Amino acid sequence: MNAESFVLDSLWLLSTQYQDFFHPNWEQLFNTSNGLVLSQSERQLALNSMIKNHLVRIDDGWCKLTVQGGAYWETRFQVNWAGFYDCWFESLDEQGETEQLNFYCSSEETLNLFLEQHHAILTECQIEPLHHWNATYWKTLEHGFHLKHTVSSDFNQVGRIQLPKWKLALDEVIKLKTN
Repeated sequence: MNAESFVLDSLWLLSTQYQDFFHPNWEQLFNTSNGLVLSQSERQLALNSMIKNHLVRIDDGWCKLTVQGGAYWETRFQVNWAGFYDCWFESLDEQGETEQLNFYCSSEETLNLFLEQHHAILTECQIEPLHHWNATYWKTLEHGFHLKHTVSSDFNQVGRIQLPKWKLALDEVIKLKTN
């Protein structure tokens, strides 16, 4: 069950190469918690079972959740899409001094909570409303927002995001299954 939860958690946002699940340093590759211990055979059995049960599919060596697998992930991780958000940076110059902050969320409430916490970006950020947007490669949401803002590479405020939890973390799912 832990290996299945690990696979689901690894695939909900991005597809992953099949062989990465069997990498010798898989813990670092997937940035797993220190307490997660899974043998290669446990990971392989879980992944192959999920493929057989049509929860995961393989395209050109890449593992992806199916729609059925996504629904299963939603249930196991107690997902609330109304609170969904994702955030990352893209480098805008070769020196890596300037980056573009990309913040995506599914509700105006989440967007406003993010902006309240980051007053420095209020004046010059661009906010684009999204309709029928692909929040993940397998999930389309009716509405959302994309906030873009140019920041210096030492911008460190995102680590302090304090938004309501919209899903359980892998550690929480594993703890639920063992209790």
